[in-house]
Amino acid sequence: MRHLDGWKRVLAGLSALALLGLGVVGLVSAQRTDSQRAQFAEKASAVLNTKPLTVEKDDDELVQLLKQRANTAQSEMKLRLDAYRRGQASQDTLVEVYRRYLTAALEARPAADERAAFLEKHLEGLKEIVDSNEKAYKDGSLTQADLERSRYIRLTIEIELARTRREAKPKL
Repeated sequence: MRHLDGWKRVLAGLSALALLGLGVVGLVSAQRTDSQRAQFAEKASAVLNTKPLTVEKDDDELVQLLKQRANTAQSEMKLRLDAYRRGQASQDTLVEVYRRYLTAALEARPAADERAAFLEKHLEGLKEIVDSNEKAYKDGSLTQADLERSRYIRLTIEIELARTRREAKPKL
């Protein structure tokens, strides 16, 4: 029962992240040049460079399906990011696809320590993207609203990571 309560909290957190569209992909502005789009896509690709989940024979059906969905979402995200790099995908498309990817990837990792490791990797990339966005704001190619959105999203991931770490700590 305790495990189910933890999952309710995780799913609530996932919903909050999904509503944000996590800004790894949503942090881009329509004003960005082709060069800036390419640089952004390179940074985002590094964040997405997570090894696909291995579907084991002894995984039960639900676990297999969760892993398959996460891997499919990751594959689609990489393809959409390539399309974005070439100017063939919109920011809105990337936000929607990344939202699905993040939700699926976290749900396929039931252990708090696995979710924490996943979030840590994404947080590293988000920090780089926020730094890049601060430079883009200073040079006038990103709005202040987009910069604040990226900061908000980074903070949201930090909060979710802190909650996940708290959940992973053994209770005395």
